[in-house]
Amino acid sequence: MSDLEFLQQKVIELQTIVSELEERFKNQKRKFTLDGHILGSIGEIYAHLTEDIDLYTPSHPVVDGCHKDDINKQVQIKITQGKKILLTSCVDNLLVYKLEKDGIITKVYAGEGNSFFKEQPTNVKRHISLNSLKPKPTKP
Repeated sequence: MSDLEFLQQKVIELQTIVSELEERFKNQKRKFTLDGHILGSIGEIYAHLTEDIDLYTPSHPVVDGCHKDDINKQVQIKITQGKKILLTSCVDNLLVYKLEKDGIITKVYAGEGNSFFKEQPTNVKRHISLNSLKPKPTKP
């Protein structure tokens, strides 16, 4: 089993556990979404395995890695289960994934990241709707 197949299998298992928890505790109206470090790490490993991204150490400022063929082409990786992402810094290259309810990861966007900061200062956080991202992915 390849690393990519292993990751996909484990993500599907996590999604199954989430569904079971939500069903079991539906009367308490709680969501058990994967978020935080685990979801971010899933997105980063997925990018590493599918996009030839060399990852930097965890908590590296602003960017998560660089393209294996061009170490100067740094990229920030985002993944969400929702309808938007949060950008906290201006980046040259952005890669965005969505984790679907069935555990499948889809690429939503790969391209320029600094265009989201053109109208306001670069130190202002941006909530970016997935619907507003360009539909034609390219390599970051």
